Amino acid sequence: MHSSRPVAASRARNVALIIVMCSFWAGNYFVIKNSLLYSSPIVFALLRSAGAGVVLSLIARKELKRITRNDVKFLLAIGFLQVTIFYIAVTTGLQTVNSSVAATLVYTQPVILVALSPLVGERLTFFKVLGVAAAFAGVCTIFLPALENSGLAFGDALELIASVSWVLSILVYKTWKHSLSHYVVPGVQNAFGAVMIIPFLSVGSNFLLPVPALWLDLAYIIGFSSVFGYAVYFRALSNMQASVFSSYLFMVPTLTTLFESILTLSLPGIYQIAGTILVSAGIIMVNREF
Repeated sequence: MHSSRPVAASRARNVALIIVMCSFWAGNYFVIKNSLLYSSPIVFALLRSAGAGVVLSLIARKELKRITRNDVKFLLAIGFLQVTIFYIAVTTGLQTVNSSVAATLVYTQPVILVALSPLVGERLTFFKVLGVAAAFAGVCTIFLPALENSGLAFGDALELIASVSWVLSILVYKTWKHSLSHYVVPGVQNAFGAVMIIPFLSVGSNFLLPVPALWLDLAYIIGFSSVFGYAVYFRALSNMQASVFSSYLFMVPTLTTLFESILTLSLPGIYQIAGTILVSAGIIMVNREF
């Protein structure tokens, strides 16, 4: 009986850290949208990934020598999918898509991941499917007004590409056996991803206005969303089933709309309340067997 207490305490800490991570990630869409006033999307994606790669690699510098050739192959693949493609698609898409719609489209990820989770040996249970469906319905309910007022745009396709790329990176990660820490993995993947972003600078026109507002945006994205966020992300992804962990990520678009209500000093509407209840119920159902 006593042995279950440390396990429960560890699980509670993981969930608490995931909630904090999701809170920071919910702010990403507002911050990135604002940053596009001062930087082109690909330049911002490059600065974000390079900054995170440097900071995280410095934190884990003593571990870098432990990276094997096999690790490099996986880190290159994950860096391309989760940094190069994901960052470029999300940031470029936000040029034509508002923050709430972008969050909804990107966070189709858990739905796709649950469908593909048997590929990495995870059991597809009734409650997982029902829970993810309920949570996704909740996200769509929250953003229903924004979705109704949004016409189909090229940016929508980019946000969906980001979602699929993220799913593929998780599947690759779950097939990788390694002993690296949760700092060195995101550090090296961001560094590799940054290098692979450089060729994309030749596409379209790029600009950078080095104003204080841009550096504040980058400080938020690098410090809170990447350094802290990715450390929590890979820790949780290593200790939890991918489909279960991803169910918590539905909190990101839910928190996005909550923050929007706070920033605009408005009360949550019926769609937000109903959607939040559905998201909460979905996460509980996915975690029912754990």
